[in-house]
Amino acid sequence: MTGASAKEITGAWVIHHGRKLVLDAHGPAEFPAIDEAAKAATLLIKLGQSKQTNISKRRSERSADLLRPRASGRAPPAWHH
Repeated sequence: MTGASAKEITGAWVIHHGRKLVLDAHGPAEFPAIDEAAKAATLLIKLGQSKQTNISKRRSERSADLLRPRASGRAPPAWHH
């Protein structure tokens, strides 16, 4: 088994901290680059879970909807395969 690459570690850090930012009322405003990068990476992961070459507009919009901030300030739900 090989270890994670530097890019994988960085990506995991961005996603992890992006999820933590959502829990802080001021987090996304204080760290907008991390917030946007985490949302983009999470969306790409979600879309990449499909074995399809083409993904419908509806599915991509549903995936993006999961990343929109919640009025409650809680993090979006975890995705399941």
